Amino acid sequence: MKEASSTKPIGQNLIKLISSVCFSLFIFSVLLFTVISITYQPPNPWLEFAKALTKVFTEVENASFKNDASILQTGEDLVALAPAVSTTAVLPITTDTIEKSEEKIVDSSSTFDYDAT
Repeated sequence: MKEASSTKPIGQNLIKLISSVCFSLFIFSVLLFTVISITYQPPNPWLEFAKALTKVFTEVENASFKNDASILQTGEDLVALAPAVSTTAVLPITTDTIEKSEEKIVDSSSTFDYDAT
């Protein structure tokens, strides 16, 4: 009969040792990943968005008309080209001023010759 030896072969002990070390590394990496994921706090994107909106709505800008150097002319550009009118000499609109302006319109329309010959 064979004698039962109390020592295991070195190869089996080495395989068990390597597998235990690998399993320990796996468990340690899982624990490390868990701790990092729990403590990580990413920047709040809504906070940056709210700051940008607050800046846009609280900025004070001059609301006057500005000259535009673009190709298309807008009403703002035409106001800049118009002669300056004194705001202190504004007359109230009454029936007399309306009648006078109507007379001017009628007089100016009568000067046109609509006869197309």
